Order: sequence, then C-alpha cells, then structure tokens
Amino acid sequence: MISGALFALTGVDVGTSFASIAWRLALLGLGIGTVLTPMTATAVASVPYQQAGMAAAGNNAFRQVGGALGPAVLGALLSTKALDTLPGHLTDAGVTGATQRGIVSTADSSGLGAVAHMNLGADTGRALGALSESFLDGMRLCLVVAGSLTLLAALVCVLLLRRPRQDAASPSAPVAGGNTAGTGTATPVAAPAVDPARNR
Repeated sequence: MISGALFALTGVDVGTSFASIAWRLALLGLGIGTVLTPMTATAVASVPYQQAGMAAAGNNAFRQVGGALGPAVLGALLSTKALDTLPGHLTDAGVTGATQRGIVSTADSSGLGAVAHMNLGADTGRALGALSESFLDGMRLCLVVAGSLTLLAALVCVLLLRRPRQDAASPSAPVAGGNTAGTGTATPVAAPAVDPARNR
C-alpha cells in the first residue's frame, strides 16, 4: 500500500489538482498507519517477556535512525537530481547564456530556493518554471527510491516472518498415586517422614 502510494505520487506535476494529490496522500497515510503498530507488536512478541522492554527500545531506536537518515539521504538525492536537470529545463524554457549560468551557480551554492530571490527581469517566470520542473524530477527520483525500498522491505517480511507454531499441549503433571498415562503403572508416593522421638 505504501509502495503503491509512493509510485502513484510520481505522476504529480505542476498542474495536478489538490483532489488528485489528496487520495495519494490518504493511501500513503493509511499504509503507514497499518504498519507501525504491527511492527512494534512483532518486535515485542518475538522475544521472551523479560526482554520486551529491550525489544521495544530497539524498535524505537531503529525507527528514529531511519527518520533521521531517510530525509537526509532523499534530500541529497533530490538536490543532486534537480541541479543536474536544471540547465536542460532552462534551455528548454529559453533561458540561456549568462543568465542560465548565474541561475545554476546560485542554485548550486545557495540552494534551489535562492533562485526565487534573484532579479531576473523578463526571464523570471520562465526560470521559475524550469526550476519547478527540476524540483519535480528530483522528487520523482526520491519517490521511486522510497517506493522500491518499501517494496523490498515488504518482500523481506514475507520471506522471513513466519507464523509461530502452536506448541503441542503438554501432558498434565502426574497425580500422586495415580496411574501413568499409557502404562497402567501406579506412580509411587513418597512415604511421610517418621520422627523417632515420637515413638519413644
């Protein structure tokens, strides 16, 4: 479900309506919501109850590490892809020469957002349009990578997670003086200890 929503978001462009984006984000939120709780429950249930706290803490630690590394890595991919495609989009928009070189240099040194503060005169609209297209290229790359990783994670879960086997019902403890099941022999009963002092 998460992978499907991420791949569906790759079809978003500057002309996509809010309703078209909303159902994709709703599907993404539903998928994330149905994964987090079972993931924690699986981690806790896979260890003895004495170690349940350690399992929950380890699960939270991995989630925090992923939450920190994910945006950093995907953000780097987005910026790199956007900067790579920016010159081509500027050329397609008719922004060339010194203006194009200035835009690319500013985006490379100060970030994509810095281009919006440049005084480009008549080229402002075309430059911002090219910048939007470059940003979408980077976002699509991030969505494809994230969707592929979630799909791989789902496949790993299917292959590695197994339903726990039901243990066979353990035989009840033999009753003192009763017959042992299947043998017909009586279970010996320990004789009470005799105090020699009471027999004097």
